[in-house]
Amino acid sequence: MKLNIRNQKPEIRKRPLFSLLAGLVMLSVANPSSAATAVPPMFPRLGMLWSAAEGESEEIDKWARYGIIVTAPDDLGFEWEKKPFKDQAENFQPESLARGRSFLAKLRAKNPETIVLCELYFFEAGVNAYPPDSPWWFLDRQGKKVQFWEGAHNMAVDNPEYIEHIVRRIEAVVKATESRAGIFLDNLRFDRDARAGWTTLLTKVRERCGDVPILVNAGWGSDDLDWVAPFVNGIMYEDSVAHTGDKNPETFYGRIQRHWQLCREPRVGINEKFGRRSNASVMQREFFRTLVYVLLL
Repeated sequence: MKLNIRNQKPEIRKRPLFSLLAGLVMLSVANPSSAATAVPPMFPRLGMLWSAAEGESEEIDKWARYGIIVTAPDDLGFEWEKKPFKDQAENFQPESLARGRSFLAKLRAKNPETIVLCELYFFEAGVNAYPPDSPWWFLDRQGKKVQFWEGAHNMAVDNPEYIEHIVRRIEAVVKATESRAGIFLDNLRFDRDARAGWTTLLTKVRERCGDVPILVNAGWGSDDLDWVAPFVNGIMYEDSVAHTGDKNPETFYGRIQRHWQLCREPRVGINEKFGRRSNASVMQREFFRTLVYVLLL
């Protein structure tokens, strides 16, 4: 889908078990190839992250068209060290560092304004990510694991050892990319134990990784996010305007405008709008709502 609106850029995201996926987002950059003329975005980008990346060009050229790229480190060329269970790794294979850094350098040369975010898992993990008897799995009151989606289970995000492990994985990404990539963390949760775990994690990351860009996905939720916004550079809302409890778009956009102001710079918030790429009217309407409400409320 293409909108005839100036200064737009799309967004890439990759989820496990899927091919490269993308959506359209807004980025207020006067000339995407020139850092000197770049203007920081004044409002969350509009995205739909489940449609295919467009273009017939080479992969890196397609990626360079995008304002934000969310992907796994291995898609950049980095490879985690081999472990009996894949997410146990806390370092990358040394021979992969040059390959990943070269890809990032080429991407930056094509578009200095592109922000790359590497996706790591905290709230959930694949069934083969850790030993079956690991204390890091979340267990319900019956002592059973809780399935998040097929092939994945919830993790004990309040477990101090597990939190430290994820911090070390994040540190590994920041070090491997020489701070040229940030972090995407999916499935933010809001109950007391989960909030405590997320707060501890993000506090440790800020202490040890400085100002690395961080984007968190709040899913359908848009209420009660003021606590997390100061830790991160952006919040992603999964079609949240269609799932607000009061069904009031004005209050929804008011909330995301407040969160936007609380987040760190560079801000990378995303208002994801579900729909077909060919349905331009839906995306245009959501774009103008995002622009008008966030700038004027």
